[in-house]
Amino acid sequence: MSVRQFAAYRSPGKGRVFALLDDPADTLEVVTTLGADDLALTDSLVAELNAYLAEREDKALDEVLRQLPEAVRRAVTSFLRQHCEPEPGTYGVHGAIRRLRLVYFDDRTPDFEEYVDAALHDRTRRPRDERGRPGW
Repeated sequence: MSVRQFAAYRSPGKGRVFALLDDPADTLEVVTTLGADDLALTDSLVAELNAYLAEREDKALDEVLRQLPEAVRRAVTSFLRQHCEPEPGTYGVHGAIRRLRLVYFDDRTPDFEEYVDAALHDRTRRPRDERGRPGW
């Protein structure tokens, strides 16, 4: 199960924070509910949760959570622990790494050279570093 992003729904008396999950299909799961006294922090909480997904940096998230009731803090941290633990290789310097398409072939595949050329095309057009190597 992978969290794609967080979102919120507010009514006059409460706010609900949801996680949009990728697996098995696009589904919503409730993360926590904020009371009327904490509605002003809903947008900040959602923004910091989404930043946490991209950067895995929790300092700003902790600052928002400190302003919320204990039950909300526990619900959010429990959800993150259960659903958002980073798996090795799934996050890079620019956030989540998503597989676009997986293709299996070997050198006997008729289009082998075309696949390799397409895969390398983007890299060969990148700017070169100080040693003349193409950058990723």
